[in-house]
Parts: sequence; C-alpha cells; structure tokens
Amino acid sequence: MKRAALANAPDRCPVCMRDWAEIPLPKHRKTRWDFDHTVPITRGGKTESGNVRAICYSCNYKKNNNQ
Repeated sequence: MKRAALANAPDRCPVCMRDWAEIPLPKHRKTRWDFDHTVPITRGGKTESGNVRAICYSCNYKKNNNQ
C-alpha cells in the first residue's frame, strides 16, 4: 500500500507541489514524506490504498482533522 501511495506522487508532494528533492531532510528523519489518510481514521477513514497518500512531512504536520 505504501508503494502505491508513492506511485501516485512520484516526484512531488500533492499538497504543496514541491519536488521531493526540494524539501529539506531533517537529521531526525529518514524520508521527506509521511503517509497520510485522506479521510482521517477518526472520521471513519480506512487504511486502504484509496485513502492513503504520500505527502511531505511539513504538509502532514500542518494538516489537522478538519481537512
């Protein structure tokens, strides 16, 4: 499922549209992306390929349950 999420955004974050290579990699992280539930689990979303996407860690940090 994670591979499918990355395949849908192979060269950039779908939220901020920055290329993965443009996103700085902090020392404490191994990747520039996080896996995000489009519909949050708290709102009934499932962990399945149609509801999981790869977004950059900064967009995921800014995101909240209202989206």
